[in-house]
Amino acid sequence: MNSHIFTHIQSLPPLNETAKKLQQISSSEHFEPESIAKVIEKDPMVLAELLKTLNSAAFSFKQDIKSVKQAVMMLGFKPLKNLVTQITARKALDTDLEPYGITTKKFSEATVLQSQLVKKWHPGEEDADLLQLSALLQEIGMFLIANEVIKNNETSQFLSDLDMSYDLERTEKDYTGTTAALVSAKILEHWEFDETLVNLLEESASPGSNASWILKISRVAISPRFPLTERSINKAVNLAEKLNLDPEALREALESLQ
Repeated sequence: MNSHIFTHIQSLPPLNETAKKLQQISSSEHFEPESIAKVIEKDPMVLAELLKTLNSAAFSFKQDIKSVKQAVMMLGFKPLKNLVTQITARKALDTDLEPYGITTKKFSEATVLQSQLVKKWHPGEEDADLLQLSALLQEIGMFLIANEVIKNNETSQFLSDLDMSYDLERTEKDYTGTTAALVSAKILEHWEFDETLVNLLEESASPGSNASWILKISRVAISPRFPLTERSINKAVNLAEKLNLDPEALREALESLQ
């Protein structure tokens, strides 16, 4: 792990109380949509970002989402909880993503699509909720990598090399010695997330299990810099074919997201 990035992670403040309270509610056997709404509505910044995200192209609901209660009805509690967790994490790390040539909005849309892809491609996968949350959080390390690249005055060269290689992880390693997935895992470990989630993200950097490969392939197909391009899709489907991970279902899921 890059020592500067590691030090940055250790200095991060605790995760927003909104995410913590939602985790507590979700661990309860009995909870009501009203209790979820009350928690989110007490955090105006998270609420505003949540509604903006839900009404973006990543979701394409037929009607505008104007309240948390409506969001729970349309999305379901667990996906909503996962999305709020990602939003609070992103807010805590908020850094210019200029080295990747994207905005925070594009980042958010891509990671939402990664989570939706995991759900559509492997709906019956064991620990499906864990996989979908992992997909939403697996790229947050990009913020700290971007921060390191900016500090080193390497923004233009990083982006140029990224576009030439068409490979986020390779470019990240070349410049920082690590990848967004590994940095994400360390961030979540610092914030005391579930050990299973942390381990899954770490493994997805050098996949072994089906679950870790599913995350890796979702990043290939819908990278924030190259989301759903023909080249990205073909690369992802080819990987799925080699691993016997239902490539036809993957292609159908990707087509449904375009």
